[in-house]
Amino acid sequence: MSHDQIVCSKCKNPIGYIYSAGSEDFLIIGGVLIREVHGICVHCGTEFHYSLAERKLQRLLELVTRQKSC
Repeated sequence: MSHDQIVCSKCKNPIGYIYSAGSEDFLIIGGVLIREVHGICVHCGTEFHYSLAERKLQRLLELVTRQKSC
């Protein structure tokens, strides 16, 4: 299990944490477990998007890409 902080891509304002348990990741913002979120950073106005489904797809694509390069 690990906790990775998520920050705004522009101003680095802390947004939440990724909580990893085994092969599953969860986004935690303000004590709430989030599956998908779309918003803006309150400090700089940069858009923020996160989706567990998109993260799983991204991991699958990374795995396929690594296997092709071997």
